[in-house]
Amino acid sequence: MSASRGIPAQWEQQSGLLISWPHDIDELEAIESSLRQVITPVASQQPVIIACHDAELIGHLAIELGDILGDLRFFHAPNDNMWVRDYGPISCYLDGKLSFYDFQFNTGGTQQNGDQNNRLTAQLDQQCIFQANLTYQNLVLGAGSLESDGLGTLICHGQTLEQGNPDYSRSEIENYLCKHLDAQRIIWLENSPVVRFVNADTLAYSACDQPQDEQYLSLQALHG
Repeated sequence: MSASRGIPAQWEQQSGLLISWPHDIDELEAIESSLRQVITPVASQQPVIIACHDAELIGHLAIELGDILGDLRFFHAPNDNMWVRDYGPISCYLDGKLSFYDFQFNTGGTQQNGDQNNRLTAQLDQQCIFQANLTYQNLVLGAGSLESDGLGTLICHGQTLEQGNPDYSRSEIENYLCKHLDAQRIIWLENSPVVRFVNADTLAYSACDQPQDEQYLSLQALHG
């Protein structure tokens, strides 16, 4: 297989796992329990970086997760919600060198407040979290709207990117992604973001056989 380029694929080797720890949400105890099940096996294999909303939470987690063997690192970085895949840094290989990008985040066009999420990557960078150069970008982009095969192909959720960047045409967005994320091929997804590369040759996507479901038509379009 060719060397990785652009955004690494989901299955490639990681240098660490970044988590924004949840706070002030319903069913917090159950969510924290699920996160513990994720962290426990991962921490023995790679660093787990936990962004905490405040200093009190850092102290609480240091005790609660203290029995987990491995590399846990707690940092103060306020956040609005835990979906760090969307607003966290985007890693990218350019000419064989790893870099990180901090794109703008606007909560996916919803009315929810996302100011703290938008600042989180910069705050972590100030605490020297990233072992590579971090570059700030003006484009509004949630990483959840991108999917990469690690070889230069990007699947993009067109509606999300266009709504977030009304001053950019689709071709301008495409040129931007090709330039900054080393994309060689861009596939625009019009109907749904729930498509993932399983490997460089295989895609998995959500399906629905219930016509009354509000996502039925868009998911059927994927199947077609």
